[in-house]
Amino acid sequence: MKDKWLIRRIVLILLSALFLLPSCGEKEEGSLPTPKSLVWGIGAPLPEATDFFDAIPEGDSVSFAEENPFAELRMGNNSVSITYQPKEGKKKTVQATLTLIEDNQPPVIAGARDLIAYVGDLGVAYYTGITTTDNCGGRITLKADYAGVDLTQEGVYPVTYYAYDHAGNLSMVEVFLHVYKEEITPDRLYAVVDPLIDQLGLRSMTKEQQARAIFRFVHDDARIVYVD
Repeated sequence: MKDKWLIRRIVLILLSALFLLPSCGEKEEGSLPTPKSLVWGIGAPLPEATDFFDAIPEGDSVSFAEENPFAELRMGNNSVSITYQPKEGKKKTVQATLTLIEDNQPPVIAGARDLIAYVGDLGVAYYTGITTTDNCGGRITLKADYAGVDLTQEGVYPVTYYAYDHAGNLSMVEVFLHVYKEEITPDRLYAVVDPLIDQLGLRSMTKEQQARAIFRFVHDDARIVYVD
């Protein structure tokens, strides 16, 4: 009798667990992406619902829960209701924070450095390695002005990077493009490198010792900076 009661008890527990499990394909609440807080400059175009998420899985969608979510905006923190609709499953309303500030800070341009090209090159990778950040959310527009560059003539030409944030703040960084007439060939490079191999004593070192010696020479002694 006791065994029969125990079996019934186990069956009831299993059935209860099945009813509590989400249906096939339905996302659990905890699996939905969490909205991020945004810092936004007053006067800039207001964010879209998608701006509150780093990434939204394919098939999911988000929208503001209210027809006019920014009707009562004020400086500082504001709560914004967002409806998250997964591809499969029930939609959910989540809260996000939008912080409005007076934005007078321009974006920061990083990675700008002098460039190298050779006469006859068809183009230059002006934007490679260039990144921008800002104290506020929103799109940053980055442009490079290289209108004065002439790749048919040897010389040094200015290149100016401009970055605009959502509030219209502007930052500029100027670098120089060095256009050389004669390209540095492997033979010319080895003529300089081979004496260094003997100078640093690399031939008698292990691979690890060679790597450390080369790093010290490049970083500390020669202070070599790679631009391309």
